Amino acid sequence: METANTNPASICSIGIVEVQNGTIQSSKHFFIRPKRLVFNPRNTAIHGITEEDVKDQPKLNELWPTLRNYIDGQKVVAHNASFDMAAIRRALDEYKLTYPNCDYICTKNMSKKYLPNSENYKLSTLSEMYDIELQHHNALSDAKACAKLAIKFCVESNMNCVAQFSEELSVEVKKIRSDDERYSILNPRKSKFGNSVKISDIQVRAEKFDKDHVYFGKKFCFTGTLKSMERKDAMQAVVDIGGLVTNSMGKNVQYLVMGDGGKDTSKHKTALKLKKENYDVTIILENQFLQHVNINNALTKY
Repeated sequence: METANTNPASICSIGIVEVQNGTIQSSKHFFIRPKRLVFNPRNTAIHGITEEDVKDQPKLNELWPTLRNYIDGQKVVAHNASFDMAAIRRALDEYKLTYPNCDYICTKNMSKKYLPNSENYKLSTLSEMYDIELQHHNALSDAKACAKLAIKFCVESNMNCVAQFSEELSVEVKKIRSDDERYSILNPRKSKFGNSVKISDIQVRAEKFDKDHVYFGKKFCFTGTLKSMERKDAMQAVVDIGGLVTNSMGKNVQYLVMGDGGKDTSKHKTALKLKKENYDVTIILENQFLQHVNINNALTKY
C-alpha cells in the first residue's frame, strides 16, 4: 500500500498478488481516492502518485467488496506489515467498515529470522540479494517482490508454505483487530508534560496548501508546555499548512518548538546534538512559531 499523506488511512494505491502452490497466479493494482484528497509532497516524492492520478478513482468503501474477496480467509503476506495493516484498519474505520477475517505474516520479520546477518531488512536490499526485480514504492511491484521473497524463503528452507515457515522459525502470525499493532507514529507515550498527542488524531483538513509557506513540508516536534494553545492544536496548525508532526525528535525533524519547561529536556538535548552534527534542525520558541501559524484556524472545529 501507498498513502497520500501522514494519515495512515489515506491509502491511494494497493497492489495485490495471489500465490498458490508456490507460484504467482495473478496480480492486480488499484488506484484509490482517499477520503480527503490531500497529497503531501513528501509522499508524492516517494511513490510518484499525485491528486490527478486518483481524483477520478473509486474510494476505499467502493472498492472494499472487491478487495475483501482477495484477502478474507487467506494468509496475507506483506513487508513491514505493521504499516499496511495499520493503514487498512484506519481506512476501514473511516468508513465504518468491518475488518477482514485473515491472518497476516511479515516478510521483514521472516527475513530477520532467516537471514540474521543481513546488512538490513529493507525490501530493496533483500530484492537485490535475491535478484528480484523491484520498482520500489510502486504498490504492485512491492507486492510481487514480497511474494517472490516469501516463496524463495520457503523453497530454500524446504517449507511447504509461509505458515509452516513461520511456525518452524517462530515468526508471529497476527490478525487484524481493533487493537492491532499500530504504525509507529500511532503509539502515544507518557511524558513529564502529560500524555503525548496521539498523532492519528491530527487529521489533514485543508483542501489546498500554500506551497510557499515557510513551514510547508517541514516536520515539527514540540517540547515543554505551550501557553497560547494545547499541543494538539499547535500540531493541527502545522498540518493545516502542509507541515508534518511527530512526537519523537530525530534527524528528519526540521523544527523543535520549545514551550515552558522545554529547555534541557531529552528532545532539546537531542536537537542541540543534531545541530552540532550539522543536521538541518532549528530550535524556536513559542512566540516565533506563532508568527507563521493561524491560531484561530487551529482551534476551529471542522
